[in-house]
Amino acid sequence: MVLTYYEEDKVLADEYNKPIEEKKGLIGEDTLSRFGHGATNPNVVYVRNDTLSIDVEVIKVEGSYSNTLLGHPPIDNGT
Repeated sequence: MVLTYYEEDKVLADEYNKPIEEKKGLIGEDTLSRFGHGATNPNVVYVRNDTLSIDVEVIKVEGSYSNTLLGHPPIDNGT
């Protein structure tokens, strides 16, 4: 399974670009802070979910989900 993580607005999307709500149950709690670990690409992380018997490749995109896929400018949340 290949997922895409849009870093700017922190959205994890599946192969069909549908946002995934339950990140923790699918890839764990700290996976998104481990890009490059065990990979030659600093924007990729691999995860094995033994409960679901799946291997997951997560690819980090520096842009935003809302802008890249929906054509909306990023929301300024004041941070």
